[in-house]
Amino acid sequence: MEKAKISLYQLERIDHSSASSLKEEYAEYEIQALSYKDGGSYIHYYKCPCGNGRVVDDKDTTSGHRSHEIIIECKECREKYEIG
Repeated sequence: MEKAKISLYQLERIDHSSASSLKEEYAEYEIQALSYKDGGSYIHYYKCPCGNGRVVDDKDTTSGHRSHEIIIECKECREKYEIG
């Protein structure tokens, strides 16, 4: 089955306290809230499409690091969707 493409702009952005309550028991990843000092680094949380889990947008541009990951933590949504 082909996964449907979704954009972060289609998802509801939530704050860290709400994101913590949505962390699903099936999550294979653990992203902790970090407070980056670099203006280009961040962690944003979104409700996943089913509303029961979360999507984590983690960009780290601190000195010596250059990574950007978008992780769908909800098992159900990870099987149905991809961020594109």
